[in-house]
Amino acid sequence: MSRLTNIGIDVMSEEKSSSELIAGGIQALSVFPNFNLYVVGNQEIIETYLKRVSYPKSRLTIIPSTEIIGMKEDPTTAARKKTNASIVIGLDKLKEGVIDSFFSSGHTGAILSAALLKVGRIPGVKRPAIASPMPTSMNQKVSLFLDAGANVDCLPEYLKQFAIMGYVYTHHVLRIKNPKIGLLNLGEEEIKGNKLTKEAYTLIKNLPYPFVGNVEPHAFFKNDADVVICDGFVGNIFLKCAEALAEQISGIMKIQLTQNLITKLGALLLRKPFKRVSQEMTASKYGGAPLLGLRKPVFIGHGRSDARSVLNAIGIAIRDVEMQTHALIETEINNINAISTPSSKT
Repeated sequence: MSRLTNIGIDVMSEEKSSSELIAGGIQALSVFPNFNLYVVGNQEIIETYLKRVSYPKSRLTIIPSTEIIGMKEDPTTAARKKTNASIVIGLDKLKEGVIDSFFSSGHTGAILSAALLKVGRIPGVKRPAIASPMPTSMNQKVSLFLDAGANVDCLPEYLKQFAIMGYVYTHHVLRIKNPKIGLLNLGEEEIKGNKLTKEAYTLIKNLPYPFVGNVEPHAFFKNDADVVICDGFVGNIFLKCAEALAEQISGIMKIQLTQNLITKLGALLLRKPFKRVSQEMTASKYGGAPLLGLRKPVFIGHGRSDARSVLNAIGIAIRDVEMQTHALIETEINNINAISTPSSKT
């Protein structure tokens, strides 16, 4: 019998209670029989919660932690100095091989800094990237969007590697056959864009993958491309704007649908469809965003991650480990490097 996959989750968060995050892990134990759960956080809080629920005790291990890295702290400094922080301890256990994958919805910058320090990059990868799944309007499909904020300043070669990593992950983990790649830009024509996107266009076009060229933001939701590439500065702004717009539309609809008795009755009739739409659009459906380019799998959750987020993140993390995606990325990067002439310096 093969060894079960060991998944670690960080349950110390400034925005969500530990109980909510632990609940997601407990739910996952009943849904996925092929993994062990390692819960990183305040031992007293974890044990208090576990006394109230039923779970397979042989498959859950507590990894004690007493510190948390706050959202306003300098990520690099905190990752180095707070050695007992849940993020740092979790990544230590990942490095040591105690766990096979680690999920945290904590300080994104600290996760990135600590992951580079503890786990390191895949040989040949110049920069890791946050790959964020985005819902589309086409048959409940998803587009993978990277970089979502790990690299504010990029070279064309980085975007080329983002395309390689995104293709591998989308094909093997998200199970999309021959995923189409697009380059996020302000117009579809090849001549559009700045120096970065124009040079990246040429590099990505020469990769042995389906390339649809430049795509505008609406391409995410129309599923014109399965993998959409951009630098982390543009990507993070786009992601936050999309989240803010979704919340704004939701708020406006709630106001309009509660104005009078007739609209309230209409809202009651539409409650189930609205709930289904909300479930499709929420980040919790996809759990977490993989930090691609590291030697071992790390997943970053939204600061408001709930139990459903953790449940779904664990499901994706299990498949990622089973597919050994980091090894597939290393092989693909090295194969591409072997047949390509470097066109820019790191």
